[in-house]
Amino acid sequence: MAMASAGEVERSLCFADRRVLLRFAGSGLARALTEALRPRLAEDAAPAYVTIGLWEERAAPGGARAVPWRDVDLGARGLLRGAGRRARPRRARGRLGGGHAG
Repeated sequence: MAMASAGEVERSLCFADRRVLLRFAGSGLARALTEALRPRLAEDAAPAYVTIGLWEERAAPGGARAVPWRDVDLGARGLLRGAGRRARPRRARGRLGGGHAG
């Protein structure tokens, strides 16, 4: 809903051989982040491997919604803990780079 009311802006990025589409709700946040990501901007229209929606909390109608976890549920690096389990990153189906994936 915030996307439609603020005017959508899209930026395509390239990491290794993967395209990431950032879909911003409004141009303010897009301007703020695009400059830092400029070296990764992709000019072609290759299909995105993943799409990420971004919006500013104050631009969301009714404000931001509460997250469904408590601070005590967060482990190292902000990873969520499962019931009785250690916090672990979820493995992606593919890799974005040559590094170790968790």
